[in-house]
Parts: sequence; structure tokens; C-alpha cells
Amino acid sequence: MTEALLTADGLLIGFGKRPLLPPISFAVRPGELWLLVGRNGSGKSTLLRTLVGLVRPVGGSVSRPPGDRIAFLPQRQIRNPAIPLRSVDLVEEGLEAGWSFVRPFRRRESAAAALAALARVEASDLAFASFLDLSEGQRQRVLMARAFVARPSLVVADEPTAAMDLLAEREALGLLDRSRREAGTAVLLVSHHVPSALAVADRLVVVDALEQTVVVGPRAEVAAHPLVERLVAEARGAWPGGVHA
Repeated sequence: MTEALLTADGLLIGFGKRPLLPPISFAVRPGELWLLVGRNGSGKSTLLRTLVGLVRPVGGSVSRPPGDRIAFLPQRQIRNPAIPLRSVDLVEEGLEAGWSFVRPFRRRESAAAALAALARVEASDLAFASFLDLSEGQRQRVLMARAFVARPSLVVADEPTAAMDLLAEREALGLLDRSRREAGTAVLLVSHHVPSALAVADRLVVVDALEQTVVVGPRAEVAAHPLVERLVAEARGAWPGGVHA
């Protein structure tokens, strides 16, 4: 079995000495797409922050192999309007940690890599447009290219489709799924939009601090859990016509 890229072992999350949830254990392996879901206030934001090292665990442990690259795909990126930035320039920023500043022709090579990454998410036409002038869906394509451009081991995607309408969201999740398959990159996806996200997930982590519930496992097993069924029903109620996972 391949080495895990991110492992939670009996992980207790929270603040101070009081855990929010029961112990959590799971391992993210290369190429997998894990979906982290829960209602508002369920503890998923604290779990995510603990997994990436921004919050100390209350108990248990989080481990990652040394040297593995983790990229972050946020909900949105706010840029100072006084500092215009083209999409291709933003994608190039994703290469900074992996390129030497003294390497000859670095600029030309990194620009080519950024353009190729934009092409993979079907955003070549946005390369030289101002990032600030793009729609939310277009911005997320650019940010997706930025996350994958350096071929990281793991991409952490925190509500990347939160500001999109249903059609744009489904297209973005489809591109995210295709990008991780082509790159062999694992993805940890946090999403409120459970029906569409279920369609691309391999495995799930479902948390609910109010009910003191943690469910972990393959999609086919976890999707039948009453808590997941409730989240799907709530989402379909918000979108008339529903979404079939």
C-alpha cells in the first residue's frame, strides 16, 4: 500500500483541552479525493485548520511525509485593486517554492508552465486578463491552475465553489476531479454543496459537533449514513430540482 500523504491518528480537535468531536482517524493516499462535510458549526473548519497545522491538536496526532508539497485552493482570492495582476502571473506564484531564483531562463519556463496549467483547466483565454475583472467561476479556474501547477502531492480545497451558481459549481468540481486524476494528486475537499461533491469523492469524513458524530469511510458506505442523507436533503431543498450524486 502506498504511503499516506496525510494521516490523522486518534485526532482530537478543539481549543484548549476541550475536544469538539470524538477521535478521528483516516489516511489520505496519492490520487484520492476526500470530501470533508458537516453543517455550520460542525467542527469541520477547526478540523481542516488542525490538519494543515494552523491549530494544535487537543490529542492524537497529524502526520505528513517530510518534503511533500501541499497546495491550497481557497474560496476566493482578494487582491488589492491598486496592484493589477494577470491570471498567468497569479498561476506562476504557485511555482515559487519549487524554482531557484538563480536558475537560467526561469521566467520563460515558469510562464510556459503557468500557461499549460491554465490550458488544463480550460482557461487559456483568461491568461492575460486581469484577475480582478474575472467572474467568480473564472477566478476559481485560475486558482485551480495555480494549485496544480507545481504538481503538489496534496491539494487542500476549502469551499472552492462557495460563491458559484449550481452549473458553475458542477463544472468546477468536474475540472477539479479531472485535474487530480491527471496529476495523480490527492485532494481534501471541504464543501457545503454535498450532492455535487459526492459525485467526485472517493472517501468521506463527516463531522457533527452537536451530535458528537464522526463518520469516515468510502463514499458508497458513508453516503448512506443518516447524517449525510440529511445534508443531501438540505442541499436539494435549497436548489429546486435537486442534484443527483
